[in-house]
Amino acid sequence: MTNKTIIKIILAVVALMPALAYAKTDNRSFRIISAANGLADNSAQTIDCTFSGRMIVSSLGSINIYDGGYFLQVSDEGEYTYTLKNYQGNYHLYFDGNHHLWLKDKRKVKCVDMMTERYISDLAPVFEAEGVVDTVDDLFVDSSGRLWLVSNGVASAEKGKYKVKVNGNKNLQDVDVNGESLMFFYGDGSMEVYDINTGKPQYSNVAYDKECQETYGKSTVLMRTEDGIFQIRNGGNKSILMWYEFASRKWSEIMRQDYSLNNMVIKDGLLYIASAYGYWTYDQKSDALEHYDEVMLENGRVLLTDINALEFDRQGGMWMGTENRGLLYSKPRLSPFSNYTWDNPKAVELSNLMDSLIDTSNFVYESGVYCRFTDSRGWKWKGGRNGLSFMRPGDKEETYV
Repeated sequence: MTNKTIIKIILAVVALMPALAYAKTDNRSFRIISAANGLADNSAQTIDCTFSGRMIVSSLGSINIYDGGYFLQVSDEGEYTYTLKNYQGNYHLYFDGNHHLWLKDKRKVKCVDMMTERYISDLAPVFEAEGVVDTVDDLFVDSSGRLWLVSNGVASAEKGKYKVKVNGNKNLQDVDVNGESLMFFYGDGSMEVYDINTGKPQYSNVAYDKECQETYGKSTVLMRTEDGIFQIRNGGNKSILMWYEFASRKWSEIMRQDYSLNNMVIKDGLLYIASAYGYWTYDQKSDALEHYDEVMLENGRVLLTDINALEFDRQGGMWMGTENRGLLYSKPRLSPFSNYTWDNPKAVELSNLMDSLIDTSNFVYESGVYCRFTDSRGWKWKGGRNGLSFMRPGDKEETYV
């Protein structure tokens, strides 16, 4: 018997196992983590992995810190909110280089000292230590961990070492750096670039035409890479994903959707994009886009859900935050098998193949075992309630796949 036939039989065994359904889910299965497992509530707005490996999940009411075993809610017994009159967007989380976590949402910000895992009750001294004594109208953290405070129309950082005037006619939505260049991203899709040391303008451009400027002006999300920046822009239940290349100074469009794109993260060369309907992946090398509108749960159910945020932990586990279903977590190792329901023609084809090739008449009945097979090497395969296993000649115990 050929190896190809053996592989087909193994796939047939898996196809007949119960409680599994076919879905386009990147071959991952997820378990739900909710308030019953320690989350403060079931609305996960943002997810981030810290340098120390802790997972940070912001929900509607709290900041949750996961240390690998348990969730800790940062105590919010007092009123620790600082008003940011210029910030119009939804939840946006930053980490700066001074062990601060900043969580912005609709004209306000809170700050957690990650060394003590407590809110900072009065932010005025923190701002004064950065050289800003007047009211802070907005704040940002660039990809190097530098905190930028916007006050009186000027963005400053590192105790006033860097100062750049903000374009008062536009809505500044995010900030980042590329070497000695400081990039301001505005609500109309324009990017203005300054010399970070002198504050003098270098150049400016616009990501798209005037019609798009009116459509995608509500919010922006950035993901910086070595070669450029991915940018999500949203507005009026519509979204666009753009790419800006540092070398050419040019923008290119990746996709548009009639629903929101919420967040993104890069893993193993793929860009993962959270959306109102599942998630997308984008391979920049091949320019290939894949949409996963359903996720497979560990119990075999298929879930159609929104995804607010995506993140990977240090071990490669995938975390997804939803609006009201809590977190979805997938182990690092992907399944090597494809799964089919009986309404899929492939399941019937593989079932017929198994029926024609597998003779189980010499096997003793065992509860929970649905099929057995011995291949040409003498390996004894068993498919059943607990999964697929095999025993090689001389083995004393089964090995589960």
